[in-house]
Amino acid sequence: MFQTNAPFVEPPPRTAPGSRRNDGALRLPAARQLVFPPPGHGFTPTGLNDAGDIIGNLIHPSRFTGASWSASGLFLPPHHLRNQELPTAEMAHPFAALNASGVVVGTRGESAKSLFAWASHRGDFGAEFWPHHLSFAQDVNASGDVVGKMMINADPVLVSRAFLISASGTPRYFDPPEGGLTDAIAINDSGTVLFAVTPLSTRTASQRAWLWHGEEFIPLSLPPRCSSRAIALNEANQVVGFIETEFGLRRPVLWTEGRPLDLNTRESQDFCPTCITDDGIVGGSALDSHARRSACIWTSGKGLQFLEDLQPASKAQPLDTVVAINAGHQILASRHTGHQSVGLLLDPQG
Repeated sequence: MFQTNAPFVEPPPRTAPGSRRNDGALRLPAARQLVFPPPGHGFTPTGLNDAGDIIGNLIHPSRFTGASWSASGLFLPPHHLRNQELPTAEMAHPFAALNASGVVVGTRGESAKSLFAWASHRGDFGAEFWPHHLSFAQDVNASGDVVGKMMINADPVLVSRAFLISASGTPRYFDPPEGGLTDAIAINDSGTVLFAVTPLSTRTASQRAWLWHGEEFIPLSLPPRCSSRAIALNEANQVVGFIETEFGLRRPVLWTEGRPLDLNTRESQDFCPTCITDDGIVGGSALDSHARRSACIWTSGKGLQFLEDLQPASKAQPLDTVVAINAGHQILASRHTGHQSVGLLLDPQG
């Protein structure tokens, strides 16, 4: 599909989530709703770790929506009581990510103009290091290293600068060779950081995805005159995201060793990846045969599969997108009903 100087790399065969019937078809259990929010609220799931811990944000649609700054973060350990009494969404405390041991990172603040990066093991470190600027914690690894961005108001624009901060250290900033605005998106347990760079030059104002690995800046390969948007990173340093041409054609891509593989989905499906597992399963959403955005997974062996088709036919629920998949192939998904959202879990182990 794309022409590039870097050859496409075919990933090795992967094992898709769920059990298999005798006919070889995948099978997933029916989705289970995680929490039942108070009246007028919704729940947006944002993270799932290998222990089965789940985080998300309690949202009040009449005041704010989606990933807005105004939300109350919820931590849901495995086997939590679904009928637990939940608080109402009164504070600005959205949860963004968690690690294997349950450390949570996100943002805290009293208004959209006073937001500070926060971590459960570091407290409000954004207010400590950047008291006069916005800051956002976006991911955390098993060592407690946190990545995110701080933003400086240089009227008329906001200047974004990516940071990495260890469990006890001070921020380290990412200044790639070409310069530009930076945004740290993800970090894996090996310490590789995935970040985006937007050039300051108006002549080349297109975003590009980079890795920082072993003290080295590594740009992810692109065809000529294209931009890239990275979404997620796994332990093998594989990255999922998009490549977009100068004419606006956007394709989902898997980078392996920095080289892009077009995921070869139909353009009409508009596949939007959201996550990737260590064994190469990509989760996300795509347009189904009814042109409805629906949760799906992509594997090298089966291509794109919609979760609704993999659940028991009598219990299948429509799901909007996959949020996360863990090592046990539990799948965290979300669904919107009107102005409200709910979180759901599909657990192959029951």
